[in-house]
Amino acid sequence: MLSRTPVLVLRELGRLDEAEIACRKALELDPGHAPAHINLAEQFKRRGRLREAKDHLLSAIRLTPDSTTARVSLGEVLVDLGEIQPAVDPYREIIAATSTPAPVYVRLGIALRALGDTAGAIEACQQAVTLAPGARVIYVSLTKNRHCLT
Repeated sequence: MLSRTPVLVLRELGRLDEAEIACRKALELDPGHAPAHINLAEQFKRRGRLREAKDHLLSAIRLTPDSTTARVSLGEVLVDLGEIQPAVDPYREIIAATSTPAPVYVRLGIALRALGDTAGAIEACQQAVTLAPGARVIYVSLTKNRHCLT
């Protein structure tokens, strides 16, 4: 079985074709291998092949419905596709089902702002800061995405 580590290493080295091939081989061996679907979706996202990324993320979610990684990635892809309302749903599902990582609230805020729900966006981002007040990653994400929030 293919672990995520070799694919991540190939990706970090900029060997995207090889990373994609590795994911495809993993899926040939085991079409039900959700991490391979997630990794292949990431390859597609990086190449702007968002519809293919969406399809693989939906497959990963069908295989592992509790996958926060797949749901967060799906939300990001949907926002990039301009499917804003459907992007909100995966974030809300994560929030309802788990002790939510703060970055999910940032992503929800970005999606809500794109829908024109400024109050909801501010509330979601405030929740992120409340959950992780000292987490640098939250402030970096908020700063990096400030154009989406103003």
